[in-house]
Amino acid sequence: MIMNNISIDEKTIKTNAQNVILELLTNKHTKKSKTTIRIKTIYTEDSVSKMATNLFKALNNRQPYEPVSDIFKIKDDNDVDFENDKAFKDFCINLFTDDLRRKNNNIYDRLKLSKNICQFCHGKPTNALDHYFDKKDSYELAIFPDNLIPICTDCNSKKGTRTFVYPYLLILQSPNWLECTVNANKTFAFSISKNVAKNSFENKILTDLQSQFDYLNIFSYYVTSGQAIVTENISAINQLKRLGFKKEAAKDFIENNNRETKKILLQNTEFYKIAILNGIISNFDAIWTKL
Repeated sequence: MIMNNISIDEKTIKTNAQNVILELLTNKHTKKSKTTIRIKTIYTEDSVSKMATNLFKALNNRQPYEPVSDIFKIKDDNDVDFENDKAFKDFCINLFTDDLRRKNNNIYDRLKLSKNICQFCHGKPTNALDHYFDKKDSYELAIFPDNLIPICTDCNSKKGTRTFVYPYLLILQSPNWLECTVNANKTFAFSISKNVAKNSFENKILTDLQSQFDYLNIFSYYVTSGQAIVTENISAINQLKRLGFKKEAAKDFIENNNRETKKILLQNTEFYKIAILNGIISNFDAIWTKL
C-alpha cells in the first residue's frame, strides 16, 4: 500500500477541479459556444479523474507529472478544431489567464485568498497564484486548484524556474518542523528540525525546504517580523518575575495567554510565529534565570 504523503486525496483533487470547470462553463460560455465544446471535450469526467490520479501520484511521490490529454485522440473522437499541439496548449493556458482570472467570476481571487499567507515562505501576505507544475509544460493542469499555490510577491519574483517544496505535504501541515531558540536578551534564531522526519522521504523534504529557505533568506525575515512577539513575551515574563510569580506559575501564565493566538496562527500557517511562542516555553527556564 502506497503511503499518503500529502494532505489531499485523488477524490478531493478531482472534485476541486470539476467545481472550477463547472464555474468556468456557467459564468461565461453558452452551451453551444466553441469554448464550451472544447472544455467539455478536454475535461470529461474520465479525463479529469485520470488527471487527478496522475497529479496525486506526482505530488505524493515528488515526481514529474504525467500528462493525460492526447490532442490526436481528441481530434479523432470529437469535432474539435485544434489545428496543432500549440493551439491545444494555448487554449488550456488561456483558460487560466483569461477565463479563471476574469473579474466577474472571482475564481482566481477566491483561490488566491484561500490562504492569507504565502504557502512557500509562510511569512508574507499572498499576492498571486503560482502553478506548482508549470502551466507551460503541464498545461492541462492550468486550472486545477490543487496545482495553484497562494504565493507572495517576493517568492513569486525569486522562484523563477525553481521547483519549491509542495506546501501541502503532511509533514509540513503542523509547525513541528520549525524550531526557534529564544534568549532572555530578546535575540532568537530559527532552524528546521530533522527530528520530526519519520523516514528518508520526509528527511529529503526537510533538506529541500532548508535549501529553499536559504535561497529565500526567509529566516532573516522571520527574525525581523517576529521581534515584536519576542519583545512582548520577554517583557511579560520579566514583569511576572518582578511581581513575585514563581517560575512554573509564570510559565503556565505565558503558555495559557498564547494558546488562542497559536490556534489562529496555525490556521493562517504562520508557523514561524508559533515556533517563537513554542521556543519561549522550551527555553523558559534559561530565560527566567537570566532575567
